[in-house]
Parts: sequence; structure tokens; C-alpha cells
Amino acid sequence: MAIVTNNNNLGTAIDNLYTGHGIPTSFFTVTVKDSSGNAIDLRDHDSSAGAFHKGGLVEKLLGLAQTRGTIVYWNVKDAASGIITVGMEGEFATATNLALVFDNNNEDSSSYADGTDAVPFRATASSTSDDAVADVSGTTVAADTLV
Repeated sequence: MAIVTNNNNLGTAIDNLYTGHGIPTSFFTVTVKDSSGNAIDLRDHDSSAGAFHKGGLVEKLLGLAQTRGTIVYWNVKDAASGIITVGMEGEFATATNLALVFDNNNEDSSSYADGTDAVPFRATASSTSDDAVADVSGTTVAADTLV
């Protein structure tokens, strides 16, 4: 039985997390993979201090997820697994809808200025523009629960 304490306008809830507005939050396990199905080690995209940097791959992936609902929680697993746990609210926050934004070959995904559907990102914390791209079309999304 999960218990969440009051923090930043979140109400206490048991079994389900609700925001202060009473909107239920859905949780997902996003496993970031390339087109071959290999997990992308998200720790490779850390700054030297261990913090994810502005414009980095994790921030860009969360930005894509944000198109399907409001992110109220996220956590990157400290492993080579490519796992991000995301808590989202909103009627379009479903595993199917969330998976669509990561499928580079899907017409629902965003096309970027370079004409591809790969996710552009800043390779390092000192980068001043997107200088790398990542194919995340093998990414999987599974509905999860708050634990």
C-alpha cells in the first residue's frame, strides 16, 4: 500500500496519487531503447556532476512525454537499463499514447528541423545547441503503479 505525504500541493493518498485538484496520476515505466531494441544508458548523458543537463536527452524525452499529459513525477534508474519512471496526469496519459511519441517512425512523432524524426539533444552540459541525435524508436512504455 503506497502512501504519499503532502508536498508541493499534493494531497495524501493511499493506493492512488491525486494532485490538489483531485486528478488521478498514472505511472509508467519508460524503457528507452534504440531501433535495435538495445537499452540506452541514460547515465551517459549526465553532466560531470551527475545531474542531467539542460537540453540533454533526458530533458528532451520528458518534453516529448509532456505532450501527452502533465508530468508530476519522474525518476531515472541509476543503471544501464534506460528506465525512466514517469507519473503523469491528464486524460491522454496512457501507455499507448505515451509510446507513440517515442516511435520515430510513427506519424504522431515530431519531425525536427533536420528533416528526421530522431530526437536532437545537447550532448554535454557545455553545449549551446543541439549537437547530437538519438534514435529512440525501440522505446517501450508499460503502465505501472506507485510503489
